[in-house]
Amino acid sequence: MKSILLACSLLPTTTAATALAEVMQVPEDYPTIQEAMNEASPGDVIDLAPGIWTDQIVWGLSGVTLRGRNGDGSTVIDGSEQTWSPVVCYGDPSTIEHITFRNGNGSNVFGIVRGGAIYAEYCDVTITDCDFESNRIVLEEFDFTTWGGAIASYGAPMTIERCTFTGNSSEGVGGAIYANYAPLTVRDCEFTDNSAVQTGGGISGEWIDLTIEDCEFRGNEAGWLGGGIHLATSKDQPVGTDSIVTNCRFVRNNASYAGFGMGGGIAIQHIQTVSVHGCSFEDNYGYVAGAIKGGDLPKVGVVNVFDSDFCGNSLPGNDTWGEVIIDEDSVFLTSCQCSVDIDGDGRVGVDDLLRLISSWGGFDPDSDVDNDGTIGVDDLLELIAAWGMTCD
Repeated sequence: MKSILLACSLLPTTTAATALAEVMQVPEDYPTIQEAMNEASPGDVIDLAPGIWTDQIVWGLSGVTLRGRNGDGSTVIDGSEQTWSPVVCYGDPSTIEHITFRNGNGSNVFGIVRGGAIYAEYCDVTITDCDFESNRIVLEEFDFTTWGGAIASYGAPMTIERCTFTGNSSEGVGGAIYANYAPLTVRDCEFTDNSAVQTGGGISGEWIDLTIEDCEFRGNEAGWLGGGIHLATSKDQPVGTDSIVTNCRFVRNNASYAGFGMGGGIAIQHIQTVSVHGCSFEDNYGYVAGAIKGGDLPKVGVVNVFDSDFCGNSLPGNDTWGEVIIDEDSVFLTSCQCSVDIDGDGRVGVDDLLRLISSWGGFDPDSDVDNDGTIGVDDLLELIAAWGMTCD
């Protein structure tokens, strides 16, 4: 009887705690996200109305869910008028969902500009069903570097699901996302036309265990390493990190488009193990390692590849470099079916022809349809043969 009474006495407390979670509507109940956050209790939901908001920012998102009201991306936080990341997270675990983040400028902390749209430090953050567009972080005169055109995580475990990243950029590392010293999980996301001057056009991570599943990286660019993904540790440490990339597609990503970069799809540095399962690498470019750059030294930084497809990645035989171990189920082709879609717009036609002609005899990896190192008649013949073809 005592245990039954105890259970009954606990039930109202649990139910009451759940019932006390409040939906705090902005701007109806609170004029700003910050004012709602200042009054929020753990578990509350801050519900932001549809519209383009240039004045809605929050410092210290903690223990709550911040969401766009209609769940369709019509709630837009535009950071173009702000000198800080629109959302800064620290404290208790938080969730951000159904918001479009646009034109963010990041937070300058001790000369490092971080997270054009979202910056998180030493807290768990989950981000779902969000779109990140044209967030851009730049170096000012006395800055050291920039981290994460859209999102930066400093020691903050982060999970990102069903998000899109388009046209974000960093003048340092991580065109879309930068993370360090905490796990990063990314699922079912699209990374398109993001760029970093140094490393990781899509994602750049230092000392992280990365888990990435069912994602697409298309048209991302890095100036030095990892057009799609760059991962680094330190060469003087006895133990590294473990990452896994599963069922992802890497298409026309570039590591140093006209220079000497490495790893158009993925590049790693120093002690770590990366496993790649069931992925495809199509028409990526790196002066060295069009698809994957492994570790520089034997048994230091290893990429293990299983059941993956490679086609059109720079010159034949240039798909990988360094410590990359590939199983017998993986397939290599000189060109992809859609290598003839030079401009990547999904259809072979006039625009592709014009670009090929303008690149004739010169340097343009995308115009080198047959990947023989020169742009000329053979490329033109392949393009004509595929005229009108549609690509995905």
